[in-house]
Amino acid sequence: MRPSRKKRVTTLGLGCLVAAGAVFGYLEIFTTGIDRLPDKPCSGAVDRETLLYVPCTPPGKKPGGAREAYALTVDARTIGETRVHGNELRQVLIDFAYQLARHTYEAADCQESRTFPKELPRLPAA
Repeated sequence: MRPSRKKRVTTLGLGCLVAAGAVFGYLEIFTTGIDRLPDKPCSGAVDRETLLYVPCTPPGKKPGGAREAYALTVDARTIGETRVHGNELRQVLIDFAYQLARHTYEAADCQESRTFPKELPRLPAA
């Protein structure tokens, strides 16, 4: 092989390796999701949160009278260190958000007729 051809082949091979590494990194990091991360990545840099959405039209309002549907939203999250982790932490957040949404729904006297179960199903143990 001549030196210029050898240089092109080497450059092409290195380029293919870099491209393969970039594709693999993208697939592993961005498409598999944050749920595969450990409970405490980067000393709490990733917050765990739960969002609960319940349709609720306030008294005196028409259900179709707004640009977007009326709803109650509850956002529950932890920031910093927690005593529990994994599904146990998720269950605590879900239970808290659910109780808050249930109480607010009853206090808001929403037009929609909705009955909330007394307790939510438990998440599987980690």
